[in-house]
Amino acid sequence: MTGSDDGASLGAMPPTTSKPARAKGPEFPFPLGRREHRKRETRGQLLAAGRRWFGEAGLYESRIEDMTKFAGVAKGTLYGYFPSKESLIEAVVQQAFSDLSEAVVPATLAGRNSSLRVQACIEAHFRFFEREPELLRILHQVRGLLKFNRPEG
Repeated sequence: MTGSDDGASLGAMPPTTSKPARAKGPEFPFPLGRREHRKRETRGQLLAAGRRWFGEAGLYESRIEDMTKFAGVAKGTLYGYFPSKESLIEAVVQQAFSDLSEAVVPATLAGRNSSLRVQACIEAHFRFFEREPELLRILHQVRGLLKFNRPEG
C-alpha cells in the first residue's frame, strides 16, 4: 500500500448533512489497536462517501473510478475494503436499512394501538427520508439490482 492508498485524504471530502455511516463489526472486550481503529474508520468513511456518491449519481450510473475520485482515494484502497461495486452497494444498503430501522422501530413501538403505530411508522419514514434524501434514491434503485431465485420462464 502506498502513501496515497492509506485513506488519509478521506478527511478532505466535502461535508454532508447526512449522518456518517458507521462501520459495523464484532464488539471486543478490549480496546482496539490503532491499526484496527483506523481500518474501521476508513471503512466507515468509504461507506459514507459511497452513500453520498450513489445518492447523487445513482447506482446504475456510478462507476468505481468516479466514486474513488469523489472519495479522494485510490481504487486499491476502495477494493481493499469492498471487492466490487456491488459489495459497496450492499454495505451501503445494509447500513441504510439499519439506520431506517433505528429511526422507525422505536417510533412505531410508542403507539398505544395499531392505528397509532401505523401512523407513527409512516411519519417516522417521512422524517427519516427528509433527513436522508439520498437513501430514498438508493433504496429505490437497489430494487432493480436484486436477483431473485425464480425459475426462468
